[in-house]
Amino acid sequence: MIAFRGVAWLAVLVVPAMLGVSAATPQQPIFSARVDTVRVDVDVRRGGRPVTSLGAGDFEVFDNGVAQKVDLMAAAAAPLDVVIVLDTSQSLDAKARSHLNAAGAAVIDALQPGERAALVAFSDRIAIRSLFSSDPTALKALVGAPMPAGDTAVNDAAHAAMLVGTAASGRPIVILFSDGADTTSFLDDRAVLDTARRTGSVVCAVTLGDRGGVLPALTDLTGGVFVKESSLARVATRFAEILQSFRRRYLLSFTPAGVAREGWHALTVKVKGGGEVRARSGYWSDAPATTR
Repeated sequence: MIAFRGVAWLAVLVVPAMLGVSAATPQQPIFSARVDTVRVDVDVRRGGRPVTSLGAGDFEVFDNGVAQKVDLMAAAAAPLDVVIVLDTSQSLDAKARSHLNAAGAAVIDALQPGERAALVAFSDRIAIRSLFSSDPTALKALVGAPMPAGDTAVNDAAHAAMLVGTAASGRPIVILFSDGADTTSFLDDRAVLDTARRTGSVVCAVTLGDRGGVLPALTDLTGGVFVKESSLARVATRFAEILQSFRRRYLLSFTPAGVAREGWHALTVKVKGGGEVRARSGYWSDAPATTR
């Protein structure tokens, strides 16, 4: 998670997908984001098992190769804000949709006090059904609400979800399901990855089969996980596993020092004593605005 000041975007970039409008040439999202504090969700494992009870002194964080002074934040200081993203394209029959609705409802039921969820549904259009809310009854009603079926706009949906995530007051995580490859998005892979660099959500994705499109690269860049599943009946289990695993992550915080503020910042996170570390690969910061 990255704490931004002055985040802005061109909302028109989401509109074509929401309205089902095609465009001849995909455009890059335009953002303005100045970073004051960097917060990084970090998963640490040894031998495939999560490592617990680490302190701030156990971590080494490098911003563009420069060591940073790191604090370890308590999870309670930043509760989860989950963006649930569900594919409702025409390839899903009624039974498949019931499994997907159950998966979304399971995430909502698992929310703890202080946590919130937002909901995005997509086919060839994007429907932001709810911004962040802590009302489980209203959220579960929206999960099952009908939506016109169509083709699959995965890129546009991921982009919209990450924009929703910028409104998070806690730790933003996107949990996305798609059953197929992108067929109709306005935004190309490069644009979606740029959105990820300039926003702070950890993106996790569950797909059916081997067609992940941009999702493996997107989850890797943001420090999330990419899961291939063969059965829709197990998607609810996969969502629950992702949420449970995310709760075990460490939340590191630092104020960038010794590096230029503007541009792309490559992040390296290490654990003393070794271990497999999963974290976002970097963040983007614009130069401070000048005054006249």
